[in-house]
Amino acid sequence: SGIKELCTAADLGTNACSECPRLKRVEIRPGAVVINDAAFQDCPELEEVHLAPSLLKIGEDAFFGCGFIQVVIPPSVLLIEDHAFGFLGDSENLSYYTHFTIHGKPGTAAERYAQENSFAFVDDWTPSSQVGSRQYHVTDRSSAKGDNDPRHFRIENGILTQYTGDAQCVLIPDGVRKIGNNAFAWNSGLIRVVIPESTESIGEGAFFGCLRLEQ
Repeated sequence: SGIKELCTAADLGTNACSECPRLKRVEIRPGAVVINDAAFQDCPELEEVHLAPSLLKIGEDAFFGCGFIQVVIPPSVLLIEDHAFGFLGDSENLSYYTHFTIHGKPGTAAERYAQENSFAFVDDWTPSSQVGSRQYHVTDRSSAKGDNDPRHFRIENGILTQYTGDAQCVLIPDGVRKIGNNAFAWNSGLIRVVIPESTESIGEGAFFGCLRLEQ
């Protein structure tokens, strides 16, 4: 069990969504700039990733141990750190997908990463291939059902530091700028989270180990 889908325009901290075994799809929307180290590490069923054309950096092990074998990387990305894509295993038994393919624009970090790791590179990046050109379906918070009781959210200066409730669906309050480190970590009952547009970043380990999180 684990996360199935994540759509966000927030920057992602270290281990933000790592070890979410049911996560199948990730959509990083325009506005996000950084995916930090191991943000999606060890999500073996992750099979579809869309990266926004606002991204500048993808950290070390960001998608290490994930299931997808190809990715489109926008030319805005300036830095892709070690083992960000295409690798699995552990520090003592590191391996990689022999048929992993990177789609992108020649002369960019995407092509350099492919060459450095002997991955196939395909020159077919176009704005239409990026999630940033799509129209987004934004959850209507007025109709969404879930826990929005202010007593269950510890918020300090716009940062959600901890969720203390036990609901399966949570509506994070409008105005929250950051989901803090470990705010929902190891919440075994959490299935769905609605993140407001005000959220700019997701901290380290924010949803780490939320094994039932689906959306």
